[in-house]
Amino acid sequence: MTRLAAVPRHPGAPLLRAWHHGGVEGMSAELFTTAKALAADAATREVVRAWRARGIDSILLKGPTTAEWLYPHAARGYADTDLLVAPDRVLPAATVLEELGFAPVRQHVSDHAHPWVRASDQAAVDLHVTVWGPSRNPQWVWAELQDWVVPFALGRQTVRALSLPARALHITLHAAQHRDTPRQPEDLRRLLAQASVAQWREAERLADRLWALLPMAIGLA
Repeated sequence: MTRLAAVPRHPGAPLLRAWHHGGVEGMSAELFTTAKALAADAATREVVRAWRARGIDSILLKGPTTAEWLYPHAARGYADTDLLVAPDRVLPAATVLEELGFAPVRQHVSDHAHPWVRASDQAAVDLHVTVWGPSRNPQWVWAELQDWVVPFALGRQTVRALSLPARALHITLHAAQHRDTPRQPEDLRRLLAQASVAQWREAERLADRLWALLPMAIGLA
């Protein structure tokens, strides 16, 4: 199997290694959170760049897009990257991940995404075939979301990400998915305080088109 050329890792990766081995005295939790996010962003750029070289489009979900919008003056941690691809491009996308040194996590069952991890630096990518919540089929969801993406600057690289109304819907669906064991409840709290009425109306319109109004309501309950 041909391996793609290694891309230099972000400075966040050495910080993480130093933290785990006790080599950075006095490193704060906030600095550690930032280092994890920087390392995740580096992996995102690497994967998106490699996919583009093979003609594979993707949409960035959560992570830095949530941090930039809802946490402008605070650290919002994330250690992996969530990337959505077209259902008919999942296998080619998985092949590229293997060439970059990633391997699928065993014994993980999900209808919408599967995690991949690289042993050399513990970079993690959740490869999404759809998002949780919609009753529409994955191909329909992918096609619809093409009208709900915007350019997003990730360091010196631009990736495609969900627009603000689509992000609002996705955060709400994530809250519904994990309603029994909330993950990032602060995301939803900040979203409710930050999103405008116009953005919520657009999020509701998207939910209607994806057949996801019920899980949206559950997420907001």
